[in-house]
Amino acid sequence: MFESQGGLCAICDRSLTIGKQNACHVDHCHKTGTVRALLCGGCNTKLGWYERFRDRIEDYIEKFDGGDAEMLDCTVENLIAAVPRQ
Repeated sequence: MFESQGGLCAICDRSLTIGKQNACHVDHCHKTGTVRALLCGGCNTKLGWYERFRDRIEDYIEKFDGGDAEMLDCTVENLIAAVPRQ
C-alpha cells in the first residue's frame, strides 16, 4: 500500500515515513474494519473528527450554505478528490 500511494498521504500528499515523524496511519472504516488508505497524522485525526461529527457538520452547511451538504460524501476517494494538490 505504501508503494502504491507513492509514499504519500492519500489526502494531502505529505510524504510519509514508517515509524518516525510523519508516520503512516492506516485509515480504516470503523463500522466494517476495512482498510482504506495510508494517511499522515494530521489527516487521520481530522478524518476521525469529521466522521464523529459528520451529521452536525452537514446540518451546519445546510443551514448556512443553503443545501450543499450532499457534497460531503465521506469516502476516501471523494476526500482525496476534494483536496487540492500541492
